[in-house]
Amino acid sequence: MTSVCVAISVRNGEAFLAEAIESVLAQTHGELELRVYDNGSSDRSAEIVHEYLTDRRVSYTANDRDLGYYGSLNRALAETRAPLFVPFAADDVMEPANLQLKVAAIRRTAAGFAHSPVQLLNEAGAIIGELGRQQTPRELYPAPEFFRLCAPVNCITCPAVVAGSAELRSIGGFDGRLPYCADWYAWMRLALRHGVAYVDQHLVGWRQHADSGTTDSLRSAVYATEDPSALAAALDDPALPVEWAELRAPMLAACLRRMATHLERDGHRRASAGGHAAYALAAQALSFAPGDAALRALFTAQVGRAGLTVPALPFDAVALPACDRTEVSAAIAHARRLDDAGLLASFALGAHPSQVDELVALVERELAAGPELGIDLVTGEDPHELWVPGSVALAPFGSRQAAAAEARGVPAMLHAMPDPFARPADSDRFQTLRQAA
Repeated sequence: MTSVCVAISVRNGEAFLAEAIESVLAQTHGELELRVYDNGSSDRSAEIVHEYLTDRRVSYTANDRDLGYYGSLNRALAETRAPLFVPFAADDVMEPANLQLKVAAIRRTAAGFAHSPVQLLNEAGAIIGELGRQQTPRELYPAPEFFRLCAPVNCITCPAVVAGSAELRSIGGFDGRLPYCADWYAWMRLALRHGVAYVDQHLVGWRQHADSGTTDSLRSAVYATEDPSALAAALDDPALPVEWAELRAPMLAACLRRMATHLERDGHRRASAGGHAAYALAAQALSFAPGDAALRALFTAQVGRAGLTVPALPFDAVALPACDRTEVSAAIAHARRLDDAGLLASFALGAHPSQVDELVALVERELAAGPELGIDLVTGEDPHELWVPGSVALAPFGSRQAAAAEARGVPAMLHAMPDPFARPADSDRFQTLRQAA
């Protein structure tokens, strides 16, 4: 019986695909199948795979549409009968003993998955670093112990994992609503339920190049939305031990701090670009750890480097919501979070005189639901004048308000952030997996 399914999702991967395939076929563990799923390649990817179809272990499937990386993995997971599963990639390589050592570790320990550290490779295949080495290596981390090692920062790459197929299916496979960190979300959820085996050897090469999914996420800054959302969802998992509830705030603060530093590194300093601002995520982190002096210093420094006036702490916050229940509710909820963290000195809602009656009715409805919050309602012909240096603007993510505040030198604290879990699940990506499970 085939014991391991290695799944490769490819879309225009001709540059490295043959090397990836050959590294799988060279495994000393012989009981394997290699399933390649093509997401509409327009290069020579299909031709390359067909050159290997004389090997009975290799199969090729052209998806009728682009399912994405994780969608292809889910399809493979639904279709394979192998008890173990490897979510590989078309641009990575594995050492000959990779599967043999990890399969043996799983069989010895009955772990839900096994992993190893990886060597980072450049486009030419040269080693440029490593990722995922455990500081206190053990062959087995019993459930749920490993959760605290893979959160709040992912330390495991997909190609480095051999996982139980049934265990992956039991959590629904890879959540396609998280196209850049569905693997991390899966590792966290598996670690809460199953032991995790660790093989302390470099057995996989993880390639870094301009066309990789990782590089694309850095350009788009989608990681700043998806990573905190994935972690928050994992911390809400019913399998999380009750006594670990205290982990939520410090882990989310650490995750958001990391995202803030990455955003600044990748050039996302201001919200006026239409998306994330590094300092705004630092402020979110601060709401989970308001007494963290280093985090306060990071926020202050990032505001300054964005060319904005550094506000006093706690904040004098101003929101200029439209006369819309959703906007008013979001602004007040944001102010309450700051107030609960001791980060709010004052909160004002600005409005044109013609909007006052309508806005008051909306505010009263929100305040009636509690908890209590002090709000100053200020009117003026140009409410934007309330955004003065030293204050902060509470503004919806991606809004003109955020850009307008920054144009006046005022940092924008963002709310109504994109929620990847609010996306409708793509039934074509998940239906076969549910049926198989």
